[in-house]
Amino acid sequence: MLKAFRATLTAESCTASVSHQAAWQTSEDGVEWGDGTDPNKWNVIGSALSGVGQGQQTKTSSWVTDLSAMKRFVRFGVAAAQVSGDALQQGLVTLTLDLESRS
Repeated sequence: MLKAFRATLTAESCTASVSHQAAWQTSEDGVEWGDGTDPNKWNVIGSALSGVGQGQQTKTSSWVTDLSAMKRFVRFGVAAAQVSGDALQQGLVTLTLDLESRS
């Protein structure tokens, strides 16, 4: 049983108008995914990283302990967006999870 989790997002070599944010989704059947509230299909973890340029930037979220929306399956990922303009954006992103289980 999962008790709490947090996410560390590391981004580097990103273009100026890209934004990344750690996110998670839940599912009862492993087919239909979401966070239970339309139109959102995912819950974000922590704050976004954006416009980091060529240097490396890291942000770690607070521990998520309210797992009332948790279902049988959970998956984690990165929600990426373009902040402005219409030019192609890119970046190298790493997501690291810390999971605490109940004993």
